[in-house]
Amino acid sequence: MTVESPGSIVAGETARLNAVLKDSRGALLTGRQVKWTSATPKVVSVSSDGLVTAVDVGGARITCECEGKSTTVNLTVLPRPVAKLNLSGVPGALKPGETAKLSAAAVDNKGNSLSGREITWSSSDAKVLTVAKDGTVTAKGDGTAKILAACEGKQAEASIKVVAPPPPPPPKVAPPPMPEPAAAEAATVILPTLRPEPPKPAPEKRAPEPEPVVEEAPAAEAAPAEEAPAAEEAPAAEAEAAEEAPAAEAAAEEPAAEAAAEEAPAAEAGEEKAEG
Repeated sequence: MTVESPGSIVAGETARLNAVLKDSRGALLTGRQVKWTSATPKVVSVSSDGLVTAVDVGGARITCECEGKSTTVNLTVLPRPVAKLNLSGVPGALKPGETAKLSAAAVDNKGNSLSGREITWSSSDAKVLTVAKDGTVTAKGDGTAKILAACEGKQAEASIKVVAPPPPPPPKVAPPPMPEPAAAEAATVILPTLRPEPPKPAPEKRAPEPEPVVEEAPAAEAAPAEEAPAAEEAPAAEAEAAEEAPAAEAAAEEPAAEAAAEEAPAAEAGEEKAEG
């Protein structure tokens, strides 16, 4: 009795085992009941008809029994192959001295995550970026570099730019000190005490006076208006005449008295002749 086995199987896949039964002459025997068992069902399980399922990575022993005869076969469960690597945590840019933690996830051809796979990291330019075994990236200098992740023949890469900050402005240089002027003879200057002028009162705001209304006088009344100065001078003339009147009267009376004195004897003589 022999068992036809693939020898290895990928985790998660299935395979069928075939038992070949022969008699002592080597003739095939059919229609016989066969019993299947697995020594490590956590790695490989087997059904009653010989269908094995790879549960986990490792090795397993499958036993086939028939009519007191048995045989065993070893199966190796292989990890599912990596079909792709997916990177995460990739920064857009870094400054020198900054760090970032990258992660790589392995998946199979069905997109199922594959755990426990070893990832190797590398940098295309260590002067710009360095990367540790755990995927920690450190920016070193200005430029752009690629970070590569590899697992079981599959690779993934990411470009990261390192931008150096602009240099600080140069320090301000203080101007040289000015030379001190030659010492001059001290002179005492007495300044007059200035007293602040009192504030001037604000001018009073007066309402504008109304302009007089001039009425035109008739032509007949215009003449007295022109003689008004003469009328004003009349009292002064009268006063002067009053002062000069007594002197004039006295001057007029003196000739009259002299004439009367001369005429008095003549008159008396005429009267005497009349009487005679």
